[in-house]
Amino acid sequence: SVAMEPQNVKEALATQESEEWMNAIDEELNAMEANNVFEVVERKDLPAGTKLLKSRLVFKKKLDENGNVLKYKARWVAKGFSQVKGVNYNETFAPTATITAIRDMFAMA
Repeated sequence: SVAMEPQNVKEALATQESEEWMNAIDEELNAMEANNVFEVVERKDLPAGTKLLKSRLVFKKKLDENGNVLKYKARWVAKGFSQVKGVNYNETFAPTATITAIRDMFAMA
């Protein structure tokens, strides 16, 4: 049986799978950087009255049909309820299904 996913970075790095979780974090940050998802801004350069968005990492193990871990995933998520369009973001993106997920859905129908 597979253990539950960690709830935060401290928990992830305290597990026997810490190297896998660190690789997942690196992969997520590299992908975000490659896609220009964020811009690093020093606190002193924030416009007056602006707050930094709070965010966190969400950890997930992708499993095969037998419960074996296929991949360790880390997703950096902003606490969206505090975002303001035009201030914190200009565009939104919808996740898209992979061809495998679409085939699986058809197979279950």
